[in-house]
Amino acid sequence: MRILFVFLGGLALSAGFGPNSRGDIYRGGYGYNDMTLNYLGMDRNAMNYDQNLDQAMLLDKNVMNRVDTSRNILTRDRLNIDQMGMGRDLKISIMNDKDILRKQKFILDIMRNVYTTLIMDDVRDVAPIEGEMNYNNYDRVIPFFRMYGMKMFLPRGRIFAVSDRVQLRQAVLLFNLFYYAKDFNIFQRNVLWARNNVNEDMFIYSLTAAIFQRRDMIGIKLPSHYEVMPHKFHTALTITNAVNTRMGNLQDKVLIVKNNYTSDITLMNDEAKLAYFTEDIGLNLYHYYLFLQYPYWLGGEEFGLYKQMRGEGYLLLIQQILARYNMERLSHGMGPIKDISLNIPLKNGYNSFLRHYNGLGYSVRKNYYDVYTTGDYYLISRVKDYERRIRDAIDKGYVIGKDGSKIDLYGKNGIDLLGNIIQSNKDSVNDRFYGGLVRLMRKLIGGGYVKNVDHNNVLPSVMEYYETALRDPATYQVYKRVLKLLYQYKNTLRPYTTEDLLVKGVRIMDIRTTKLVTYCDQFDVDVSTIVDHNIRTQTKDTNVDNVVGDKLVFARHTRLNHKPFAINLDVTSDRAQKVVVRLFIGPKYDQFGKKIQLKDNRDNFMELDKFVFDLPAGRVTIKRDSRDFNYVVRDRTTYVDLYKNIVLNKDLNKLLDLNIVESHCGFPDRLLLPRGWVGGMPLQIFAIITRATNFGKGPTILTKCGRNTQLFHVDDFKLGFPFDRYIDETEFYTTNMLFKDILIYHEGMDTNIGMNDYNGMRDITDTMGNLNPGLDVATIQNIGGGRMMQDMMGDRMMRL
Repeated sequence: MRILFVFLGGLALSAGFGPNSRGDIYRGGYGYNDMTLNYLGMDRNAMNYDQNLDQAMLLDKNVMNRVDTSRNILTRDRLNIDQMGMGRDLKISIMNDKDILRKQKFILDIMRNVYTTLIMDDVRDVAPIEGEMNYNNYDRVIPFFRMYGMKMFLPRGRIFAVSDRVQLRQAVLLFNLFYYAKDFNIFQRNVLWARNNVNEDMFIYSLTAAIFQRRDMIGIKLPSHYEVMPHKFHTALTITNAVNTRMGNLQDKVLIVKNNYTSDITLMNDEAKLAYFTEDIGLNLYHYYLFLQYPYWLGGEEFGLYKQMRGEGYLLLIQQILARYNMERLSHGMGPIKDISLNIPLKNGYNSFLRHYNGLGYSVRKNYYDVYTTGDYYLISRVKDYERRIRDAIDKGYVIGKDGSKIDLYGKNGIDLLGNIIQSNKDSVNDRFYGGLVRLMRKLIGGGYVKNVDHNNVLPSVMEYYETALRDPATYQVYKRVLKLLYQYKNTLRPYTTEDLLVKGVRIMDIRTTKLVTYCDQFDVDVSTIVDHNIRTQTKDTNVDNVVGDKLVFARHTRLNHKPFAINLDVTSDRAQKVVVRLFIGPKYDQFGKKIQLKDNRDNFMELDKFVFDLPAGRVTIKRDSRDFNYVVRDRTTYVDLYKNIVLNKDLNKLLDLNIVESHCGFPDRLLLPRGWVGGMPLQIFAIITRATNFGKGPTILTKCGRNTQLFHVDDFKLGFPFDRYIDETEFYTTNMLFKDILIYHEGMDTNIGMNDYNGMRDITDTMGNLNPGLDVATIQNIGGGRMMQDMMGDRMMRL
């Protein structure tokens, strides 16, 4: 699954990841940029957007200050995307849509303060529009009207969970109502009805999925989900402090409270050391949008997700998340993710301290949790059945279709077929037989499997929500179990030979990087929607209160970031040719300082970048800036800034830029590098160059949420190449690839949440880094007996 990335740098702060149980308050916008402090006014009438848009343009220009230069989009970013074939269709769609600004304003309005009632003269009696002439496929919409007539939809104020089959069915019917609307006006009318009459969480879920799929919504920029539903990204303590701050301060327009991670509240087990990473809002937002772009309940010829290798992409996504997570664990001297079994109590419990909007909390899993305490032995046996059937299919070499036919699992698209049955999506050849393995495991292990009163009253765990699942360390254990199925399959494939890997005449002479430095910065998230309990009303005034309320309340996050860096490849080639360059980062040593064999280490590499390059004959240096990487996105533009920069300014170029560098499904740029150590954490970068074959002619791979934003086919290798197969080291190494040792430095000793030195290896490298700040490449060997050797740049060597 290919996702578009671009970097947003920041200033290094001396603050660490510190606990904050006091709910400290900052008033008057201390430390916040001017753009967020500026207010704006808009009419709330959702039925007359052309008139309202014209009114908005007449507002005092003083509300349109453009001062936050850290968010200026570089022209080179748009040029780089256009050169790769992405962005051209997007640009055409945005520039040719005469209603794009009206649509953008409508979506921003309708998704603001979703938990309050939208009261307008024109929408009091709005009902969903019926009639075959109003829909592209009315047969798919009829079931919605049946359920609507029976008043069976989940009421507002109740907990919505996609893991509940009845609630999911309702969400899919609501999606159909939105998606199949023949034009935007019908779509808009249906959305207005649902805004006030359907469960809030279900409304946002179905609406977002529909926007991602509707062709007339290409280019629409959604407000960040953590601004729409802040309670799913912030602990109850943070939300309570925000509410109390707003209620107790009647003077300041902008209020800021500190965000509290779970590790600030309690240390349930050793996994709490990583709370700053697993509970990072950017990481969880990435996970949410990806699974909403590829919802497992959507598929078939109509949507064509199978053409984008969704099954293969699903497995790659899991592998990449685990690779990144494992590197963060190594930063703390923690070993690999532990295996999980339904027959053995799960050692690590988890309490998210999250709270739903209606006040109910999420279910809690205690330490040494036993899934058999659920009492549902039948479901447990079914999960084991599904896993066994998938393993059997891998061993037998075929899967069973719905008609009982045998389908070859080792054909051209075998890995995609396997991914589909593991995810149990709509493109699975037999979702009934192979079941929903991952979903059921998360339900059982999350601790949320309790006896619910009915389908309108459920109490899920955080593992059952895509926007909260990565907070729980057990999610990574479930994903690791899934990857064991993947590697069982891939280990049966023929390893790549030298002939497969070699590009004759191409040699990577060296890989050079600038100093790789991480640090802790601060980021403010607008949580006003969760603390604003005022009813939304229509008014003729273009007053700020109609859009963002009379106060803005922010939660200040202390989070991991890195300084911009560059990777330079010195390459020689005997002729000019178009090539594909892949860059990876991964560990070299385990938590004990022992070198990991490459055949055992291949699943620990994370792909940083993949790009096409016109390689000239002779010697050349390929320069790649981290801000140009194709798999990351910048920090999200705030809701207020979206309104100002796009709606008020009518800036279509800004809308295009934001769609490119802040694509919904991009991995957060600032999390590219693991935290590292003060003295330098040893990792390695791997680069490989292959020929660009059939460039732009093969199947496309989705790079971001939204249609027509795809990365063209660049070569014939599978996702994750060359680490996607068992490695025969006698055949693997070629001149067109190279491993290079690197060090990741961290500025600041963040010792207050467990970021201490964990082993002798860390102690010595930190000491060496302090003695020799210029050290930027290391090889660590021979740990034991009080001896360690570290090779440094050139021929220098230090012995301790």
